[in-house]
Amino acid sequence: MRHFMIRAFEVLILLICGVSALLVLAATTLLVANNASLSQFGISGYAPDRPNYVWVEAAILMGAGFGTIILVGGGALTLTGIYRKLTKLVELVDATPVD
Repeated sequence: MRHFMIRAFEVLILLICGVSALLVLAATTLLVANNASLSQFGISGYAPDRPNYVWVEAAILMGAGFGTIILVGGGALTLTGIYRKLTKLVELVDATPVD
């Protein structure tokens, strides 16, 4: 049962990362489609007097979004992997006869 719960938690982490990636893509697409600037939303952005500022800000938004997803999701999956290895070690120690 414990291994099932670990796998279910890993699937939940991957699902959250996938939905977050879709949200980052949607936000970036809307930013470019509306020719908006991050400074309009109260976020300090790239200088809007440049001709390609929307694309640069979209790249910054995508980089920050995907970087955060990779760091948080990867960290969570690493911790669940460590927990899975520790549970196998505990089962091995419990199965070792003590004389």
